[in-house]
Amino acid sequence: MLVLGLVSGVIASRVLGPGLRGELVAGQTWAGTFAMLLTLGVGQAVVNYRGEDRELTGPLLLQAAGTLVFGVVLFIVLSASGQQGWLTAGGIVGGAALMTGTVVSSASAGYAQRLGRMTGTFQSVRLLPQALGVLAIVLVWQSGSRDPNYWLLAVGLAVCVSSALLMVSLLGGRQAMRRMGRLRPSAELVRAAGSAFVLVIGTQLIYRLDSLLVAVYLPSYKVGLYAVAVSAAGACAAVGQTVGMLTFSRMRGIDDPSARRTIINRSVVQSVAVTAAVAVPLALLAPWAIRVVYGEAFVSASGATRLLVLAAIPLAADYLLVHALLSMSASRGAFRVQLLAAVVTIGLLAAAISNGSLTVIASVSAAVYTLSATLLYITAMRRAAR
Repeated sequence: MLVLGLVSGVIASRVLGPGLRGELVAGQTWAGTFAMLLTLGVGQAVVNYRGEDRELTGPLLLQAAGTLVFGVVLFIVLSASGQQGWLTAGGIVGGAALMTGTVVSSASAGYAQRLGRMTGTFQSVRLLPQALGVLAIVLVWQSGSRDPNYWLLAVGLAVCVSSALLMVSLLGGRQAMRRMGRLRPSAELVRAAGSAFVLVIGTQLIYRLDSLLVAVYLPSYKVGLYAVAVSAAGACAAVGQTVGMLTFSRMRGIDDPSARRTIINRSVVQSVAVTAAVAVPLALLAPWAIRVVYGEAFVSASGATRLLVLAAIPLAADYLLVHALLSMSASRGAFRVQLLAAVVTIGLLAAAISNGSLTVIASVSAAVYTLSATLLYITAMRRAAR
């Protein structure tokens, strides 16, 4: 996923430049943020749903259709209001399709986990749509178009169509469509999704706020520059987050307080060490790396890139500690910390955005990630001791 994201980002940056790539990134940011909201916790809820599989077919298809309609309305409003005035019909359809494809992929991943298909199917529903999105970018690039609307349309349709086909296949194909139950979800599924949704908002929204506010309030070329910094930081954080995934499984079934604390301490050290091993050299070489990979036009993003790359170190620990708390059935403790982090983030970003400096905006994320990781560590150690 990291490689696919890097390839698409490099191609878009080289061909479109900071300004036009900024418009494309803005469209993708709106689609990604609202897709995260519209997952509604369903992907997590279907994993442990106790009803029959056929009872999930209708609600999942209803969610996909509702997302598509909402996406079209959202992007029409963004275009008509002038918030994203560059959007044309192609960009509107592409943005809505990208949003829908992201939601469908999330639900399909949860359904694959429900079926226990964690090797082939689970990886396919996550990777194949993104791979086809990159292929679409290559084709649009080769066509010679530099209109971000066409780029967004190509990516959105590729992701949406492939995600939809994969979901239908996963649900059982035509036979599942014929025997599916009612469209309205059961009360049990709604309750489970609601519980999961609260945590999804808390653990994901604060990490998107800076990108969303940059897309809303800053010029397109700055959006394109900030996307470079976010991409580099995301790559570093993903490396360290692999330790968090292991911690989640290691914590299951462990009731001894000292053993819990030992696992958490060792995992935090491992996560910080692994992430720092990647982040520190990249931070030092940021100007050179950006020039080589993205081009001279993006070198001015070096300051923000250095800060966000270093901020990936506490961010990786943050991810690990959230999953440790989940494994100890302490989602409320995680949510309280994330809620505080969200409030602090909004307050600091409001001041930073008015300054207009990408470096100042990146420093907000670095400070909030550090605060959140520290509070989560304290919460996790207290919970582990019970």
